Amino acid sequence: MSRPPLARLCIGVKPPFGALFLRGLCGRILLLWWILRHGSLVGAMIKTARRTFIVSTLVSIVPNLFLYLYQLIFISTETMQWTHPDTVGDLPPPCRAHTTTLYDRKLLIFGGGLASHYFDAVYLLDTTTRRWSRPNIAPGPSPAARRAHSAVFYKGKIWVFGGGTGLTALNDLWTLDVAGNAGSSSRPMKWTELPTYGKKPTPRGYHTANLVGNIMVVIGGSDGKESFTDVWCLNLGGSLLVPSLVPCLWSFLDTLAWSLAKPQQPVFKRLAHTSTQVGSYIFIMGGHNASEYVSDLLLYNLG
Repeated sequence: MSRPPLARLCIGVKPPFGALFLRGLCGRILLLWWILRHGSLVGAMIKTARRTFIVSTLVSIVPNLFLYLYQLIFISTETMQWTHPDTVGDLPPPCRAHTTTLYDRKLLIFGGGLASHYFDAVYLLDTTTRRWSRPNIAPGPSPAARRAHSAVFYKGKIWVFGGGTGLTALNDLWTLDVAGNAGSSSRPMKWTELPTYGKKPTPRGYHTANLVGNIMVVIGGSDGKESFTDVWCLNLGGSLLVPSLVPCLWSFLDTLAWSLAKPQQPVFKRLAHTSTQVGSYIFIMGGHNASEYVSDLLLYNLG
């Protein structure tokens, strides 16, 4: 039997998850040799140091070699320079498709996954001390392990919607109470599943959620079969006196009421994208359109 060509060993980057894999034993040897000799992979695409990457080989399932970036990286908006700070404490495992939510100068990490494993753990990073910790969670019901969900912070709670378990897509809504410096043994955080009213979005993951006032705006996503174009709004605590900026029919009438936004033409299928509110627009960047990965910019008008 002839040797496999190098092209069969070096499969390359598997977008958009930043995992690089090589098939077979020869691929593993080639990858490790390259890291030790050159300190980088695929030019500048992946910078590596021995403590930066976690190597996990799924010997019993798929003989592939995965590298996942797990350390913290941030960019200064003043100098536009990337920084790779040292952190201490109970670091989270390598994962993807988790959520990171900012509140009180802390970053809360929930869920995510690695290969076929899905997580339900909560990690907390104090951005001042750069210390990781596992906050105490009160006993009781909690969301299923998931990834590709969304999360926003509103009135002392992290609001988690949807995602997938690896077996099915989800459209449930949970809150994690983090108010009052919760997370200690004397004052643990607490999960609560919330009922909602009105027709709700179909189960989905790889959508985005933006908090606009008191409205959580959910855009796109996929259930693993279909990719969505719809935009949904969930009122997290509305007022009859203040109408919503978002074009959702009932968004300011009922607390925890879902409503489907009136479609804006043309419509675009989108999943695994990003969405950022700037004024009266949500800027939607990249993602997948059910046919290919794209790099276009879409603007969703909230007015």
